[in-house]
This record gives sequence, structure tokens and C-alpha cells, in this order.
Amino acid sequence: MINEGVSQAILVSGESGAGKTESTKMLMQYLAYMGGKAESEGRSVEQQVLESNPVLEAFGNAKTEIERYKLGKPSTFHYLNQSNCHALSAFDDSKEYLDTRKAMDVVGITSEEQDAIFRVVAAILHLGNIEFVKGEESDAAEPKDDKSRFHLKVAAELFMCDEKALEDSLCKRVMVTRGESITKSLDPGSAALSRDALAKIVYSKLFDWLVTTINNSIGQDPSSKYIIGVLDIYGFESFKTNSFEQFCINLTNEKLQQHFNQHVFKMEQEEYTKEEIDWSYIEFIDNQDVLDLIEKKPGGIIALIDEACMFPRSTHETLAQKLYQTFNSHKRFTKPKLARTDFTICHYAGDVTYQTELFLDKNKDYVVGEHQSLMNSSECSFVSSLFPKPREESSKSSKFSSIGSQFKQQLQSLLETLSTTEPHYVRCVKPNNVLKPDIFENLNVLHQLRCGGVMEAIRISCAGYPTRKSFSEFLTRFRILGPEATNKSFDEVNACKKLLAKVDLKGFQIGKTKVFLRAGQIAELDAHRAEALGHSARIIQRKVLSYQSRKKYLMLQSASTEIQAFCRECRQKVIGKFRRAMFRRNSVGNGRRNSDDFNSLVFVGNWLEILHKRPTTLKSVGIFVGIRRVFL
Repeated sequence: MINEGVSQAILVSGESGAGKTESTKMLMQYLAYMGGKAESEGRSVEQQVLESNPVLEAFGNAKTEIERYKLGKPSTFHYLNQSNCHALSAFDDSKEYLDTRKAMDVVGITSEEQDAIFRVVAAILHLGNIEFVKGEESDAAEPKDDKSRFHLKVAAELFMCDEKALEDSLCKRVMVTRGESITKSLDPGSAALSRDALAKIVYSKLFDWLVTTINNSIGQDPSSKYIIGVLDIYGFESFKTNSFEQFCINLTNEKLQQHFNQHVFKMEQEEYTKEEIDWSYIEFIDNQDVLDLIEKKPGGIIALIDEACMFPRSTHETLAQKLYQTFNSHKRFTKPKLARTDFTICHYAGDVTYQTELFLDKNKDYVVGEHQSLMNSSECSFVSSLFPKPREESSKSSKFSSIGSQFKQQLQSLLETLSTTEPHYVRCVKPNNVLKPDIFENLNVLHQLRCGGVMEAIRISCAGYPTRKSFSEFLTRFRILGPEATNKSFDEVNACKKLLAKVDLKGFQIGKTKVFLRAGQIAELDAHRAEALGHSARIIQRKVLSYQSRKKYLMLQSASTEIQAFCRECRQKVIGKFRRAMFRRNSVGNGRRNSDDFNSLVFVGNWLEILHKRPTTLKSVGIFVGIRRVFL
């Protein structure tokens, strides 16, 4: 990212259970450690990123963690996830609860918000315990017994709403026809569905709030030019029963597979053709026809599902018949034998048969009016904030909202973001279907590698040119390998050829505007470049050391000359004084000899004391030799 100046993306893909989320955790740990030095209110970015996982795991579904990039709602709802209803030796619920609270502190969720969150979760659990039966006077649903009424009362207290209003929102519906309101009572089955719908929408809103809060807490620096994105998406799924969730998940995998195909195969080989280099085309499986089948508008499966949702009398049977008629001759669409409402799509990873029973209900994205009003009127500010009043403009303009259409738009937005980055692909392979260690099913692994395009990617990587640089970029980076090739009037093509010939590189190709290098060759060139830079650095170091040594030598030479001159001057003065003292001693009688000798020695001692005050002078051995000669 720093060298090329381009944002990066890491796409982790593979079948469900192949280890995508664990791989993503490792990537997040590394990236958080490398970039997590900054702190926000005493919490490092590294801590906030890593502690987001326990929070999302606790509130995600029991099978796998919720991915950081959230497309749509959680696909599966369970009333219980972390609980002590079933004792498992490998899990400690109390410890996990404390870990979850600690993680919520780290990501910036206040204690008041945490209390409100657990109030909502507890209320949802009590909702799940409410059962309905037919009333004595009519077929209208009502709570089954005192136990159900107790859970209804507790749920109302936790939601901080009116108990009667909560019961009415579960058991009744208000129909508006021609300006007149009619209250309709629900049967026990419909009331149970209403109960589940309320639990789902509340939990979904809560989860949306958690994701938004965590993203705001971690937050990308607005001043940063580039990003590193890590995408951990649902893996390809094929179960005995496949509903609308699997349909959306597999559509996502088809889109990401197409992105992989375009980046690795289409764009790669189109550029080879454009640059007119010698190349043998490699065939690959293109899944564009599957995407057209699913999302083409009009006429695709999603469009037909949306159309069916807008007609009140549509059922999953009529939807299935419409699909059979429309795609009867499509090679990627088949009708299973003896099936009345199922259909099969031939995905890139294999055939998947979908059951249409709940397609229409799951594609409708709306909040029951009674549920919206109930939650919005809650005295708990946290609960009411999850259900703000819809704007009049939006409610009038968009009465129907499709999950499938929203999902498709989110996918398109995701792919547009990925198109601005340089992608790196991590393919996770599931070694066996029993999810146990030390078991390797060869055929299953080979099937995953082929379906994911890994085999073709290896072939194109071995035969292709993964590194390509424009002539100017290449010369700017590797000019040091042959400065003579880039004189004042040089041709870029010939200069690139000379540089590559000088390092004896084989197998490269020169296109119309770019240099194409095989796998590993850019590393070889960088090694030569590092060697050349090292050689240049050693020359610079040698020149600098030579300059410093010469400068020091000249300083010492100048100081030595000064010292020698000073010493000669001192010696002459000392010798003169000494000779005069000796002359006076010889010309005076023997009575004064001892006094004159003493005075002469004091004079010489004073001069030696002066010399001691000049440290630079004392460094010269010559001065001691000179003084020694004087006394000798």
C-alpha cells in the first residue's frame, strides 16, 4: 500500500466451516497490532478491533460469528445462544458473560447502554416463553395460562411498555380500508408468528445498533488516504433444506467468484491482448450466466420474487410455477423430479436445490405497525431509539421494501469499493465434511479447488505475468541498475531492455506501454537493486569517512605546529633564565650559591606549572623531551 499508493483488500472465501473467520481473526490481530498505536479515550485501536469479535460472537448466531461487513440481517435466529440450559464442559457461561461485558467496555459501550441491552435480551427470552390458545368466547388468541401471562408481564416491564398494549400487538391487527379502521383478532398460530416477528425485529435492530456503535468506535481516520479492508463473508452453503438465506449467501459467493474471475482471468488476459505480448489464452469457467439468472432486471429470479411479494394472493406455489415457466430452457436452472415447489440452480461450486416455502415472507422487509408503535412508545430511551418514527415521505413513497433488492444493492456497493483497491485472495479449503482434524478427503478438496478457480489461477500464475509496470515506473525504480542506459536522450523501451539484459533476466516481455515480469522476477530485481544501493551506500560511507579523517588530520597538524612553536618559545625562555642564573652563581661568592640555586629552581618550577595549565601542550611528548634537555 505504501509502495504503490493504492488501497488494499483481503478477501477470505471458502465453504462454510473451512476456517474463514479464524483466518480473518489472525489477519485482524496482525493489522491491529501494526496500526493500533493510536488510542481513543485510553483504549488502543488494537484492543477495540480485537474485542469487537467477542461482542459480535455473543450476539451473533450459534453457528458462526457475524462478519464485520454486514449484509442484511442475521440469517438465523435462536432464542438462546450463550445460556446455562445445557451444561457443556468446554464452556463457562459466567466467564463468557464477564468477557462479553469487558469487551463491550473496550469498544465504547457505556454501562447504561449495556444494562439496556441486557434488558432487551431478557425481554426477548421472555417473549419466547409466551404460548397462545383459542379464547373461550371466540377463536381469538390469548395467553395460554398463568405462566404465559407471567412472561408477558415481565417482558412488558423489561421493554418498559404497557402490558395490555404488548398483548394486543401480539394478538390483534388493525386493518385500514377506505379510511376506516378495523381490528382483527389473530388465531393462536398467527399470534405465535407475530410473537416471533417482534422478537426478530427487536433483536435485529439491537444487532444493527451494536454493529454501528462498534464501527463508530473503531472508526477510520477521515484524513487517511488509503484503507486495508478485510472481507469475511458467508461461505457457499448447500444443505438438505435451503431457503432464502442460502439463496442470498450463494448469490454473494457467485458475485465474489466473478470478481475473482475478472481480476485473475478476464482483466489479466485482456491486458495481455491489449499490450500485444506473446500469450496462449487459458480457459476458465465464467459464472456470468448464473448471475444473470438470479439478478437480471427484469426477468431474474429476484425480480420475480419481488413481483410476487407485491400481490397479496401470491403463494410459494404460484412463485414456483412462475419460475418454472420463465426459466424452463435455462441451462443453469432445473426442476427436481417429483418436486412441486423446489428449484435447482447450478452454481459454480455445485448444484443447490432451494425450497420456496418461506421465500416470499423472508423477502418482505417491513415492521408490523403495532410493533413499531409499541416499541416507539417505550419509556426506555434505548428501546424507543431503536424504533424511530418513520418519515412521512418515506412511508408514502416506499410501501414495499424487498430484502433481495436491498441485498443486491449492498453487494453492488461492496464490489464498487473492492474495485478501488488491489485485491488479495485467501482461499480456505475444508479438508473434510465431518469437521474433524487429521482427516483429508482428496476428492472433496480437489472439488473445492476446481470450483473456486484455484487450479486455473495456479496455471495462469505460472504461465502469466503477475507483475507489470509502466516504462516510466520501471525506470524510476530500477534506474540504479544501469545508469548508463538512461542518458540525456534515451528511449524508454530500449532503456528497459538494457536494464533487464544487464541483470540477465529471462522470460520477461515488453509490451506497448508496460514491462511484464513473471512470478518472482520482481523480487530478483529488488534484490539487485538492494545490492546496488548497498554498494552505493558503502562508497558514500567511504567518502564520508575519508573526508572526516582528512579534516581531523589537518586539525591535528595545525594544533601540532602551534604546540611545537609554543614549546620552542618556552624552552628558549627557560634556557635563557637558567643560563643567567648560572652566570650569577659563578660570579658571586660561595656564600650565596645555595640561595641563587634555590631561586633558579623556583623559576623553572613556575614555568612547569604554566605548562600544566595548557592541556594541549602537555599532550606533546616533545615538551618533556625539551625540558629534559634543558636540565641535562
